[in-house]
Amino acid sequence: MLTIIEPGNAAGGVSRRRFLRIGCLGLAGLTLPNLLRAESAGSDRRSTKSVIHVFLAGGPSQSEIFPNLDAPDAYRTSFRPSATRVPGLSLCEHMPRIAARADTFVFLPGVHGMDGSHMPHCCFSGAVMSGPGAVNERNEFAAVGGRPSQGAFISRLLGSTDGVVPPYMTLPGLAGDHVGPGFLGRAHGPFQVNEQLLGSLRGGQLANRLEDRRALLRSFDTLRREIDSSGQIEALDRFTQAAIGLVTSSRFANALDLSKEPSRVVDRFRNRGWGSRGFDAGINLQLLRARRLVEAGARYVAVEYPGWDTHQANDEIHRAKLPILDHGLATLVDDLQARGMLDDVLILAWGEMGRSKPYDNPRIDPGTGEFGRGTGHHGECAPAFLAGGGLRAGQMIGALDRHGMVNRTRRVHNHEVLATVYHALGIDVSTVRVFDPNNRPRPLLDHGPIREVI
Repeated sequence: MLTIIEPGNAAGGVSRRRFLRIGCLGLAGLTLPNLLRAESAGSDRRSTKSVIHVFLAGGPSQSEIFPNLDAPDAYRTSFRPSATRVPGLSLCEHMPRIAARADTFVFLPGVHGMDGSHMPHCCFSGAVMSGPGAVNERNEFAAVGGRPSQGAFISRLLGSTDGVVPPYMTLPGLAGDHVGPGFLGRAHGPFQVNEQLLGSLRGGQLANRLEDRRALLRSFDTLRREIDSSGQIEALDRFTQAAIGLVTSSRFANALDLSKEPSRVVDRFRNRGWGSRGFDAGINLQLLRARRLVEAGARYVAVEYPGWDTHQANDEIHRAKLPILDHGLATLVDDLQARGMLDDVLILAWGEMGRSKPYDNPRIDPGTGEFGRGTGHHGECAPAFLAGGGLRAGQMIGALDRHGMVNRTRRVHNHEVLATVYHALGIDVSTVRVFDPNNRPRPLLDHGPIREVI
């Protein structure tokens, strides 16, 4: 929404400058002109790399995704394994499409260093929010706004690939401190696409309202030239006009509007005939929208797949959700490959924890009345997938023990995963420092990237 701020009249009787600002549109209170100013200062846009982050909120089960029929009875999944072309890797029977494309993925069956509770900061910034070390970190960063999310750091360091489209975007349903800008400030917060914005674009209402205000802005041109000879207003106009151009441009609007995509492509992403268990079969269309946004210039787009917290009905929930995730990730990989974009777009899919065993005794779910065994939280063994981004794919890093509770060979830390994302974008975490508001240099992470994939 556009707002006009009119502070009143100056002492000399001449009207004060009237500033036309583009409203937040989900930017945590930041105006788009300010966003564009922030991007213009110090950003390196030479890289064309980008990231699609698929957040599996609630924590999917590593034992269901990477089944082991040799596990003791109390730890054994009911899902059958399917062999792949990657040595030592078997995937769940409900993920056949990813299994068939295993040579394009990197599989991490047991990432450790996760929070072990519903604190998704570990997936978006690497911050520890509970347990040992959490108090010091939370207190230290609280005074300066908190630890920035990875998308905020990427916005600060790189900007968008074209300098116009917001570099950091989240799609409907994904919001909170964990995706926030922290001590970097609101200029690097996410542009949060919500259903209201999508509805305005679909109905053409947003473009019409902004065009009315563009005409109003032009009507102030003469007044501004008369009252400002310093060039400051012209500088303001440049950013304001660019911001209006962003949300009225066909490039940005079309990226959000899936009706602009060929119907055959939309149909490939859509899941027909599958149940939801917390998200509907159309959620994979958000992956298509994410691809369109990075194609238009976004640097980092995050999507949420909720509902993996399986304290009850673990098997039923995974049986419903895994085929949808399997379909979405496989289709996204195929789509990026067909467009020649896979090496330039890194896909990361993971949740904030894994699941604990042994499985609980069968019981009735008090929320739904459904019968099924459940699992608890487990922060030391979270499953994760990587694809694209120029990584050395077709491998599994580490392996679960027979109980599915520990990575018995190569233990990958969550900071290594986040560092791999930075590496794919050309950011060296060993050398890059960002200064906080107290002018203290801050490292991005405590670990380097996963050595086996670079």
